[in-house]
This record gives sequence, structure tokens and C-alpha cells, in this order.
Amino acid sequence: MAPSTQALLFPKADAGDRADYEVMVYTADARGAGTDGQVEIKVIGDLGCSEWIQLKGQDSCFSRAAVDTFNVTGVNVNDLSHVSVRLVNQTHSGWNLQKVEVLHKGTGWKSVFYCNDWLTAAAPSLTLVEADTWQAMSKYTVAVKTSDLQVGHYDTALLPSKPNRTQPTPITCRAPTLRGSPT
Repeated sequence: MAPSTQALLFPKADAGDRADYEVMVYTADARGAGTDGQVEIKVIGDLGCSEWIQLKGQDSCFSRAAVDTFNVTGVNVNDLSHVSVRLVNQTHSGWNLQKVEVLHKGTGWKSVFYCNDWLTAAAPSLTLVEADTWQAMSKYTVAVKTSDLQVGHYDTALLPSKPNRTQPTPITCRAPTLRGSPT
């Protein structure tokens, strides 16, 4: 029988080596998506992970369809691969987190972490994989059947679902343009 939960363990980064981060948090545009709860983040990279960092801002932080920016200092984890996000002291049903972007000000590297899911009392925290890392770890097979006529052009978008997520994550696919005349 498979275990019902899975834990990700990351080593602690060197507390003496500090870095500045700009964290942008995107709340989804859905009914009830905002929260007045306390939000904390943990950055994880190839040098280990930070402690929980509280994202402090104005009273209107994490409102529906809002983008909130925070400048925080934490341990230097170098190249980010994951972030953990948790909701503390929530007073209503939950928070719908769209995505998190983290800029490591020392290196200039910006990492994007897609979520598109709810944090609730039953599931108040989650760990997100950096978008490029997750895409690189995934193997995709896309088969398209079209007619024999080569006319016009096409564009496409791939919407795979992450494990344990309720909504697909958009991945932009660049398809070649087909042009010609019917034969």
C-alpha cells in the first residue's frame, strides 16, 4: 500500500550567507480567492533552504486578483528550485494562489512557481517546483492528426496537469507555421 503523504526534505542553507529577494505573489481572480491570513514562504535552492519568511505588507495584501511585492532577506540558497508557501491564521475558507515569482537580487535570476490551487485549513501549505525545472523533468508526447492539405497556419498551447493539482498549468508551445496551397 502506498503512503498517503509525501514529505520533501531539504538541507538548511548556511545561515551566515545572506541574500536579498524580491517576492511577487499573485492571487487568483476567483470568488473568495483572497485571504487576510498570514502568508509565509521558504526559498529552496542548490545550497539548501531558508527558514520560514513572513511576507509582511499592507492590510490589503493577498486580495483577489492582486499582485503583491515583498522585499525580504534570507539565507542565500543560490539557484532556486522550489518554494514552500503556507497560510497561517486564516479566518475564512482559504486562499487561491495563482503563482509566485522570486528574484534573487544577488544573481539577478528570476524563478517562476505556478500553483493555481487553494491553500485551506485542511491543506495550509505546499511546495512548488520552479516552472523550468518542472517542465524539464516532464516528458511530453503530443500527437496531432490533421488533414493532408497544407493550408493556413496553426498555433497551439499545451495544458498538462501537475500531480495533485486541480487545474492545468499552461505551457506555451511554439509550433511551426504551415503554409502552402492545396494539392
